[in-house]
Amino acid sequence: MSFLELQNLSLRYGPRVALDNLSLAVRKGEFFSLLGPSGCGKTTTIRLIAGFLQPDSGTILLEGQDIRPLSPDKRNMGMVFQSYALFPHLRVFDNVAFGLKARKVASPEIPAKVRRALDLVNLSGSEARSIFELSGGEQQRVAIARAIVIEPRVLLLDEPLSNLDASLRETTRRQLKHLAKSLGITTIFVTHDQEEAFAISDRVALLWQGTCQQVGTPRQLYHRPASEFVARFIGKSTILSLPCKSIENGNAILALPWGGTLSAPLGSSHWLRPGMTCKVMFRPEALQFQSAGHLSSLGEGRILEIQYTGSLSELTVEIQGVHFLVIVPNRSLSQIHSVGEEVQLFCSTETVQILP
Repeated sequence: MSFLELQNLSLRYGPRVALDNLSLAVRKGEFFSLLGPSGCGKTTTIRLIAGFLQPDSGTILLEGQDIRPLSPDKRNMGMVFQSYALFPHLRVFDNVAFGLKARKVASPEIPAKVRRALDLVNLSGSEARSIFELSGGEQQRVAIARAIVIEPRVLLLDEPLSNLDASLRETTRRQLKHLAKSLGITTIFVTHDQEEAFAISDRVALLWQGTCQQVGTPRQLYHRPASEFVARFIGKSTILSLPCKSIENGNAILALPWGGTLSAPLGSSHWLRPGMTCKVMFRPEALQFQSAGHLSSLGEGRILEIQYTGSLSELTVEIQGVHFLVIVPNRSLSQIHSVGEEVQLFCSTETVQILP
């Protein structure tokens, strides 16, 4: 049985549908992310779980108990908001202790619990500091300490890293995952940043227009997208519409626009028949300029654009009006490509993905 289960949740704000029959299941101790573009329903979902909103229909089960009738303070959940929502007039100690006092924890027990929570977020000895003395990263850690000090059954994180600079975000998300795992807290993390979700999550739910498009591990979402929307949102790719000429030995033989064919594994696309057109995804790191092993040629093209990103370069290659994105590692200066260069483009059959 799932630890936390959302069953057919729906919610409208007037004529706008915020959630449309959403169902998700989260395992105990799992670090689970809600990913998607702005307005897809991520924050609405987490606020329903916390009890700040009530669904129009559907059920929220925590360890088999329907928690919809419970007020937020009765659900034993810790929440960290995007703005941190710290009390500026209170010192660090009182900010962290706030939830304990609200739950009427015995006063003699509170200092030890606060010290332990601050120690877990590497802020030992900060009890007397003012919120105004803290950096953005330190304020974020105080907010996390306040959320975990109550020993919640579920930790809810609503884009808690979005106000941090890039290097601090990377460090903090590693610390956050380690903290959640070491404490064994079931964690739900809301983000619009795919890289962040992939780096930190056991599983990810991709939402769009109030519906769940796919749930899976980061690897599953990247390599086996359930739809064209998932393929376009997750990572970078080139997607073509190609007609199927025949089916041979579990592979679809697809016709390329400029002549020739490409073999692609059917996978779960058993609906495909000769004469039908399908969407085919090419991931940029699976394309290359040198033939090796069992690679198939896509054709000869020309480099239109190069973006240097440090360890990698992103190249746009045109083959008869069709643009392919290619990512190559920058191993040495001798391997530099140039705009206008004529190249032969190859791909591995196994990496070509026919989209459902």
